[in-house]
Amino acid sequence: MTNYDLWDYPLDQDVQFIGDYYHDPAVGPDGITYFYTLVPFQYPISVNVPYDIISDVYLYHEDDGDIQDADPWDPTGPGCYDPADTDPACAVAKKKSVNNTLEATKALDNMGIDRIELYNVMMELSGNKDEILDPTEVKARINTTNTAAGTIKIRDNSINVDVPLGGLLVKTRRWFKLRRALTRSNGQYSISVNYRKKAIVSVHFTDGSKKIRGLNNLWKFWQFAIPVKKTLGEFSTAELENVSYTFPYNSDPNSNAAAQWVAGHTWNTIRGASLKNGQFGINYATDALNIWISSRITSSASAPMLRTLFNTSLISSGIDFFLLGTSGSMGVAAKQILQNLLPDITLRYGDSETQTRSAAQITETIYHEMAHATHYTLVGNGYWTDYISYIISNGGYGTKNSIGSGRIAIAEAWGAYIGGLYGSMYYGSFTGNSNAQFVYNNLLNNLESQKPSDTSNSNYWIPRGLYYDLTDTGEPSSTGVVDNANLYTPAMIFQSLNSEVLSVGQFKTDLLSRNNNLQSTQVNQLVQSYGY
Repeated sequence: MTNYDLWDYPLDQDVQFIGDYYHDPAVGPDGITYFYTLVPFQYPISVNVPYDIISDVYLYHEDDGDIQDADPWDPTGPGCYDPADTDPACAVAKKKSVNNTLEATKALDNMGIDRIELYNVMMELSGNKDEILDPTEVKARINTTNTAAGTIKIRDNSINVDVPLGGLLVKTRRWFKLRRALTRSNGQYSISVNYRKKAIVSVHFTDGSKKIRGLNNLWKFWQFAIPVKKTLGEFSTAELENVSYTFPYNSDPNSNAAAQWVAGHTWNTIRGASLKNGQFGINYATDALNIWISSRITSSASAPMLRTLFNTSLISSGIDFFLLGTSGSMGVAAKQILQNLLPDITLRYGDSETQTRSAAQITETIYHEMAHATHYTLVGNGYWTDYISYIISNGGYGTKNSIGSGRIAIAEAWGAYIGGLYGSMYYGSFTGNSNAQFVYNNLLNNLESQKPSDTSNSNYWIPRGLYYDLTDTGEPSSTGVVDNANLYTPAMIFQSLNSEVLSVGQFKTDLLSRNNNLQSTQVNQLVQSYGY
């Protein structure tokens, strides 16, 4: 919410039980719990939220006996999660932290206060005698470090394979000493630390830019206040060298474990969409995203991009629509919270109240919604405001004859195309896995097998297979589609989904004009066989 390093319990407390979330009973079951953070001395608080300064603290740093290491993060932005980050803002934040701490250190020296003695008195008064330092051992610890390391993975229950989670934030903490790093693409992380006693390790579904917020039951809306996280536990110095975890599938959608597992597959799919966009030359940035996942309160899936729209009335009605009519006092409380945490993408991951959706279902759905997010970056706010307004006013896609349905036809066809194409590419990469091959075939068959004349399907008029037919060769005879076009690419198709294109007919005209009437006869036949 703020990019500060937030914790849901005071940093000076000795935790007796390590869990994923703590909700302060003083705020009531519907309120957002208190959050705690540590900022450099005299650092300005840059967010417009109520806050209290609990106390000023002097942090004795045992590694060099002089200054506290600058924590590798910048409260004003996402640029400092990686200690090796070269972002200029990161360097400024680190320099300011060091300079402020140096001034505090000099003040102690000027008063003739021995820092080691001060630290030991503080530990004794706070009831933490086990933290007291032996002055004779301090110098021996100068420049000594150890490493918190491990691998973070997730189980894909559709193919029975553990896959790595890359780009995730891993945090370690002992008292006020906070460290963090992002996992590499293979799921591995490594953090240089010097914890003398046990430290807490946790995984957070954010990288400072993307954030996945989760709600695993009907009413605990405060869970949306922070990204989904998993506390791995408290570990000794030796144990920190290998703290690994694989998120397991959990069939109960109302459990924390299910929310974490869904967040993991959502995370991997979002990263995969950006990589595949680049592979096809669709270079539109969709990294700064706010994603809601919930067991049952939101619509099935959507990409409203509400966080970037400036239409206040649309945002209000959009929240009502995506909350599925939650009303009464709980609806009011939910809306107050969610108006500050507006989603770009939503996902309802409970197929029912008792079953979490499968990895393959989540992957295809998130690729679909990421296609919309990418489309948004091409067409802008005005186009997307009209797109969302149509869906809200029609309670969904409406009909082929609804005013404005042309925009829905081309946009939803793009979502279906990318969901199927990127999903098939992902599962097709697991060579030799029969389950992966089965998913691969199903995703492509869903694009190939559409029968546009089948009006028994309420969405028959959305040409979900059209874009794929422009790129492939051949067509099942049962569909009635005349597909002799095969020379187009995803990038060509995407460029013809610009803000001036509001119908399938306009898409066809734009596509041909941009590409020198490439296969014009075949393209006209194809579009006509889809009923346009």
